[in-house]
Amino acid sequence: MRLCALGALLLPTSGWAATSPPAAAAWTTPRCTTYVLALSHTRHDLGAGQSYERLLLRNVGRRTCHLRGFPGVSYVVAGGRQVSAAASFTDERRVNVVLRPGRSASAVLHAINIVDAVPGCSQPAQQVRALGLRIYPPGSRLAMYVPHPHPACTSLTVHLLDVGPLRAS
Repeated sequence: MRLCALGALLLPTSGWAATSPPAAAAWTTPRCTTYVLALSHTRHDLGAGQSYERLLLRNVGRRTCHLRGFPGVSYVVAGGRQVSAAASFTDERRVNVVLRPGRSASAVLHAINIVDAVPGCSQPAQQVRALGLRIYPPGSRLAMYVPHPHPACTSLTVHLLDVGPLRAS
């Protein structure tokens, strides 16, 4: 399912492609804001206590815009309260991604699935079930949410997530 910024509109999930024009083109377009982006995620590569999936941001606006950098990602419980530390950024290089209307960018999200093996989260009282992910597009202060039940930790210092930069998809 695809969840828009306000969390009220659900759209069917489908594949989208994006192109990466020359880097200079990104500076001639406005930054993509939460208001013109739709969010979805796809799980893939599960195993050995961890998972990798793609977070997809699609331009649902009428104008071309750009993204650069990493999305901010964290687990949340009821009421939008964050649990566990926000995702760390990988050391991959940031690139400009220009999104024409209907095009997407994606970032790889890595998660630890067996939280009782993580220091600071090994006791049942330190564990909680997250209901979803809160995601901030680069440069945005308005979050997007996607349902994603997952084991997490009550401590905001325990790191269970890391995320790569957005790339054309």
